[in-house]
Amino acid sequence: MIEAKFAVLRATNATEEQKRRWQGAVRLSRAFNAADKYVFSLPMWNFGIPYILKHYIDIVTLPGENWLWTPGEGYSGLLQGKRAALIYSSAGDYPVGLPSHDKDFQKPYMRTWLGFLGIDDLVEITAAPTLASPEAVAAALARARNEAERLAEGF
Repeated sequence: MIEAKFAVLRATNATEEQKRRWQGAVRLSRAFNAADKYVFSLPMWNFGIPYILKHYIDIVTLPGENWLWTPGEGYSGLLQGKRAALIYSSAGDYPVGLPSHDKDFQKPYMRTWLGFLGIDDLVEITAAPTLASPEAVAAALARARNEAERLAEGF
C-alpha cells in the first residue's frame, strides 16, 4: 500500500495493482474524512501508539483528501470543524512537569497528526497508571470513567 501511495503521488509508472491499491487508500481516507467526530481509544505501546493505528494513519493521510501543501501557505489541514476524543491508557503515568513526561510519544503524536489534518478540537482522557498497586489502578480507572461520563454528555 505504501509503495502504491508513493508511486501514484510521485507520478512514476504505477502498476495497475498499485493504482488499485491507491484507490483503496482513497476510499479509506474519504470514509475517515466523512466523520464529524472521532473517538480513539488507544494504549501506549513502547512509549508510542499501536502499530496498526500507525499503519491506518499512514494510509488515510492523503494530500488533496485531508491536507494540502502550497508554496505560499505550506501545509494546511482540510478537516476543520471536527472533534476528536482521545482515550489513552498506559502502564506508567507521564504527567507534565515530571521527568517521565518526555517519554510520552503517544499523546504528542496524536495531537500533531490530528492538528496536521485540521482537527484541533480535542478532548483527552488518560487511564494511567495501569501497572501499579490495585488501589492506584482502581483510582486511575475511576478518574478516567468519570471524565468519560462528563465527556459523553457534551460530545
